[in-house]
Amino acid sequence: MDGEIIAYETATLSGKNRYFLNYLVRNAFGTQAANVTHPAGSKFMRLDGGVLKVPFDQSRIGATIFLKFVPFNVWGGGGKTLADVPVTTYTIVGSALASPLPDVENMRTVFEGGFQKIWWDDVTDFRSGIRYKVYKGDTFQGARVVGDVAQDFRTR
Repeated sequence: MDGEIIAYETATLSGKNRYFLNYLVRNAFGTQAANVTHPAGSKFMRLDGGVLKVPFDQSRIGATIFLKFVPFNVWGGGGKTLADVPVTTYTIVGSALASPLPDVENMRTVFEGGFQKIWWDDVTDFRSGIRYKVYKGDTFQGARVVGDVAQDFRTR
C-alpha cells in the first residue's frame, strides 16, 4: 500500500468500511512506511498466487528485465495484443539473496546410541525455503557435509 508491504493474518470487520487486522507486520521486506496511516483511497495491491514470479540467481542482481502485460477479462477476451501494450522495465534488486541469513542460536547436542544429535532454535526470517548444511572437520575448507536440513516453516 503506497509502496509499503503490509502483512496480516486475519481481517475482522469492526464497522462500516473498517477492519481490525490481527498479527500486523509493517515495513515488510525492507519497504518504508509512506505514512503512519494510509488514508481512504490509497493505492494498494494484493500479493497472492496471481502475482508474477520470475526466478533468478545472484548473478542476475542489477540486470534489467523487460515485461509486457496484456489485459484480458474472465472469458479470455479484451481486445489488446502484445503490440498494443507498453514495455515495463524492472531492475532486479535481489534483497533476499543479497542479505545474510540469520545465525543459528541455542545449538544443543547429545551423543546417543552411537550418534551425535544436534538441535537449534527455529530461525525467524523473511525468506522461506532456507536450508542449513552441517559440516564436520577441523577446518571449514577441509570439512565434509554430514547433514542438509530444511527449515520447517509449516509449524509457523
